[in-house]
Amino acid sequence: FIISSIYLYSLSLSAASVLVRKPKLDWKASFDLAKKIIWKIIGITLIISVIILVPLTVAIILGMSFFLINKLAGVLSLIAVIILSIIYIGYIILRLFFALPVLFFENKNVMESLKQSYSMTKGRSKEVMRIFGLIFLVAFCVGIVSSIAGALVEDFAFSENMLENAVYWAVTILTYLANAFVGALTTLYLFYSYLDFTKSTVTKKAVVLKKKSKIWSELLKNHSISRK
Repeated sequence: FIISSIYLYSLSLSAASVLVRKPKLDWKASFDLAKKIIWKIIGITLIISVIILVPLTVAIILGMSFFLINKLAGVLSLIAVIILSIIYIGYIILRLFFALPVLFFENKNVMESLKQSYSMTKGRSKEVMRIFGLIFLVAFCVGIVSSIAGALVEDFAFSENMLENAVYWAVTILTYLANAFVGALTTLYLFYSYLDFTKSTVTKKAVVLKKKSKIWSELLKNHSISRK
């Protein structure tokens, strides 16, 4: 089940990247890309998990150790650990947010994708936060609706009443399709946002270089005038 879920996730990302590149979805190209890139996706997921979990585990252990001193010190340290953990997780997510798009569109390996995402998001946290915030909000709302719908029909599961049974499976299938549809849309939004982000990055670099060139030209001009 885990392997099939990972492959389906890889396939959905591959299909989205193919659709972004081409006006028409090519399923053969999507399947081929999914087979080629699945281990890189697993690698990025594992490395990001380690980057997040290892420091958090150490911080929690250190925080808990303050209970050996006294209860107040332990409580205060845990509060500090929780606050710092939230900040740290948010920081890592924002800086490595584009690792998967880089992997798909720049043909980089795992470490190069992580490094490029970290580099390109420097100083642009607000832009990344807007993209991440919209994706998170949509996914969160759909998840809440799906959970409520599932809870409402939970008692109908495997009911002897055919109508209740039919309602349960209809709601289950619809929520699954809704989640899949929203997942596809948010992936497309992520990939298109990445492409726009890279274009704006190139534009900003060009503007900076133009300003520097203009400054140097003025300095050389002034220097030549002063020498005369």
